[in-house]
Amino acid sequence: VQTPVKSISLESKKNKTLETSSPQKTNGLCLVRLCPSETEILNSLPYTDEAGIYLQSLLVEAGFKENLFLKTYLHSSRIEFLPKDSPDAAQWKDNFLKTLEHTKPRAILCLGERVSQILSGRKEKIDVLRSRPQTLQGIPFYFNYDPLYMFKKKMLRPTLVKEFQTLLNQCFRN
Repeated sequence: VQTPVKSISLESKKNKTLETSSPQKTNGLCLVRLCPSETEILNSLPYTDEAGIYLQSLLVEAGFKENLFLKTYLHSSRIEFLPKDSPDAAQWKDNFLKTLEHTKPRAILCLGERVSQILSGRKEKIDVLRSRPQTLQGIPFYFNYDPLYMFKKKMLRPTLVKEFQTLLNQCFRN
């Protein structure tokens, strides 16, 4: 028996999801998280929680231009529980891949183990996935920790900045 995905809705924003603008073509880096945090839903802006802001500071420190980030999620509302083999995950992946047809980013940075597993179709832990970028629809996919984990483990900052500089050099410096 499959357990359904449960989403939480905040009392003041009952049944609110984080609406992002319609996908636009970008020549930048697509950041993809599983779902928005409560803070992002309350702010009605993507990547505005402490972890999202910290992630953006790492990317800017690595040399990325902030205005070239496409910030998105696999699911638009907060997910409280996601079973390992959720049937919803396949639909989220399909929807995300359709979005790529319109946005055409230069690279995708999948943030967190579950997002990385869903989009890669592999079951390995994030440390294994991080070491093996892949290509989908001709677009390089990179995998890394969830921004909240990065935020909590600030001693990883030099390593992450170096990894993001490598991503920048491989995908954006022709």
